[in-house]
Amino acid sequence: MEYKITVISPCFNSQNTLKRCIESVIMQTIGFENIELILYDDGSTDNTKKVIKQYCDKYENIIPIFSNSNHGPGFGRDVAISKSNGEYIMFIDSDDEYEPTVCETLLNEINDDIDIVSCNYIHFDKYGSQTILSSFFDELEKSLIPHEELTYLHSFAIWNKIFKKEIIIKNNIKFTSVRNGEDEIFLKHYSLFSKNLLHLGSYVGYKHYEKSDSISHSATFKDLYDFIFVCKKIKEIYEPTGEDISILLEKRIELMIGYLYINDVLFNNYDKKELYYILNELANLEEEICFNRDLGLFKNISNFFIKHRYFYPLIIYSKILFVIGKLHLKICGNK
Repeated sequence: MEYKITVISPCFNSQNTLKRCIESVIMQTIGFENIELILYDDGSTDNTKKVIKQYCDKYENIIPIFSNSNHGPGFGRDVAISKSNGEYIMFIDSDDEYEPTVCETLLNEINDDIDIVSCNYIHFDKYGSQTILSSFFDELEKSLIPHEELTYLHSFAIWNKIFKKEIIIKNNIKFTSVRNGEDEIFLKHYSLFSKNLLHLGSYVGYKHYEKSDSISHSATFKDLYDFIFVCKKIKEIYEPTGEDISILLEKRIELMIGYLYINDVLFNNYDKKELYYILNELANLEEEICFNRDLGLFKNISNFFIKHRYFYPLIIYSKILFVIGKLHLKICGNK
């Protein structure tokens, strides 16, 4: 059976939030009969499988896929896309929620000339505070972003957008199994074959709950390796096009440098040899793409150390910034 939309949700140990997620898809105003919901269980060890089976027994358009081992959400999304029957593809994280009208609203806007439609979303941080966020800078009611500009937009989220399955399949667009950045690889690759993106700047269609293990709170060496991998993958995808790779990777390199001093990656008995290897890989990448973007004063100083391979001074500098940041938060918190 064909559906208008296939919604894909990778799940891992999501027993506490999955029902909320599934119910938000079932309650869509477009009518749940027009939606195929694929739930990919990524080797959960809690009661996630049980929750999935309960809903699959009740709805024939909820499709379960069970994995015996954990591969990461990107792998699960790729498998689900290959088995999907919808004309369009949407994504939802298993601890997030759709607003009731999001599928209908995005579907009504996508057409022959628009290959992606996106909307704003509500971000809930780990303390429960909420903020309405956009993937883009323009907050007009509707913003049409052409292909030549779409390539250089720094949008990492996939779950506030609708995509054409035909484009994904025809161009073999894939996620990867990295923890951080698989969304960006998918978006950058998809954008390469997209005519236009329509952003609904006055519409909020998604609720995103920040995970407790978010990289914004605690980066690891594995995360830093992932950053390098994502950069190299985007470089590989776009090199044949003649696009300016340094602009494409600007935000990701800026984030990687920032993670050196916004969390305690340098304070947890880090392996100096391993860290130097990662930083050297970043320096090599910047040389290859002639990276010379302005990242702001503090990150420009960090990047000067990286580009010249002054890694020990970089570590000292990053630790100083980390301590200053902690003191600032403590002082502000006591006011």
